[in-house]
Amino acid sequence: MNHHDQHISERSRIVALHDEGLSNRAIAGRLGVSLPTVRKWIRRWQETGNLNDLERRPRSRVTSREEDERIIQAAVAQPFINAAAITTDLGLEVSNTTVRRRLHAAGLHHRVPAMKEHLTDVHRNTRLAFAQEHVTKDIGFWERTVFSDEKTFSSSNHGRIHLWRRDSTRYDRSNIYEEARSGRVTLNVWGYMTLYGSDPDAAVDGLWWQTAGQVI
Repeated sequence: MNHHDQHISERSRIVALHDEGLSNRAIAGRLGVSLPTVRKWIRRWQETGNLNDLERRPRSRVTSREEDERIIQAAVAQPFINAAAITTDLGLEVSNTTVRRRLHAAGLHHRVPAMKEHLTDVHRNTRLAFAQEHVTKDIGFWERTVFSDEKTFSSSNHGRIHLWRRDSTRYDRSNIYEEARSGRVTLNVWGYMTLYGSDPDAAVDGLWWQTAGQVI
């Protein structure tokens, strides 16, 4: 017996027990269903003679295709915008939940972004130049190389940040939230890495260390 037939059988038993003179409460107790369910199907049988579910009408769509496109374009252009801001900026008379549904349907999901230090074009070009200069170095060179760096953990003036993005695009440049070093410094941490691994991070009280790639 499939799911639909089981429902029809249970509803038929409700009606049959009612015809036998049992009270609604007694029927509910015998069949293990709620009292509102018993009342509903007795009333439906008396009014329509039908125990099938009523045909559900599809909900009318509250946004047009043009509005859907504008919602998607807004999130693509400004990934860090939220649903409430999209609704306001586009002048839509819909709920924020509707906006989120349209974005999810388009494959755009609300994620926590990758948080990275702000890098200028100079930073990027310098790193690329370093990689290109050393790409042909042999294993002996890297065995004698130490990379050191420091990290400053500081407070920020914003709460938790999210963005809209498609799957597998976390590290796309437009989806990375870049932070400049600002705010109240809470801790400086310094460490190094070699070909054979790294040391545990070391906290350096009140000191700043210059980033370096040093040959020893």
